[in-house]
Amino acid sequence: MAALTIATIGPARNAHGQELAINQPPTDQYVVDLAQLLEPTDEQQIQTIAQTLLADQQTPLMVVTINAMADHTDQADRDMRIETFARVLFDQWQTGWAKINTTPWHTGILLLISANDRQMRIELGAGWEHKHIQDAKRIIDDLITPKFRDGHFADGIKTGVLALNAMARDQPIPKKPIATRTWVFLGIAVALVAFTVVSIYRRGGNGWATLMWGAVFGFLGYLLYIAITGSSKNASSTNNANVTQTNAGNLSSGGGATGSW
Repeated sequence: MAALTIATIGPARNAHGQELAINQPPTDQYVVDLAQLLEPTDEQQIQTIAQTLLADQQTPLMVVTINAMADHTDQADRDMRIETFARVLFDQWQTGWAKINTTPWHTGILLLISANDRQMRIELGAGWEHKHIQDAKRIIDDLITPKFRDGHFADGIKTGVLALNAMARDQPIPKKPIATRTWVFLGIAVALVAFTVVSIYRRGGNGWATLMWGAVFGFLGYLLYIAITGSSKNASSTNNANVTQTNAGNLSSGGGATGSW
């Protein structure tokens, strides 16, 4: 078997002329929980997932939580958007490899949560395709945001990490769970349908009554469709093709997804 050749990345500096005051962790640490959203057991689970993913796919997955972006920027950058913050951090830490053998790699993943800003960002390296940007959006919209809104931050982060792990392995991403209220709504709708069918069968159908119930069930069906398939409008996907890559580092493409809760 041929030896694996890795092209390492350049000096720890980003291509945007900005620096963030966040110390880069050791190379074997994949969780930086400055906002203290995770318990030690949660961190260990994420560490295990990230270590295995790196060994299997040569893809680094970093999870970073902070209290506020303003804590890590100078006065001139206090209004920095989370998209810029994540991109700068991604490039500043230069996570991953530029090439493996002769193949350009750039497959780093950063999950950033700014707790007090109530914002999050999945930042992807330049090696990911556009479809993965859409995957990142789904992960934020369908899996992380609902848990964050319920105050379950550790569960939301772990769910996001598991979904990103599946994405990196080209496996199906878990689907959005159907909320309890949707199941209740569905049960009521089914009960009304059954009641109406039985009533019509016993008493004979009346044209106006049938038309009215048809309209009611059509509206209920529409609401049910919205409840099951609707997604949060707070997340957005971006793909900035104008980011300049100035060295051989594992620079972000500017692609990813942003969300709030």
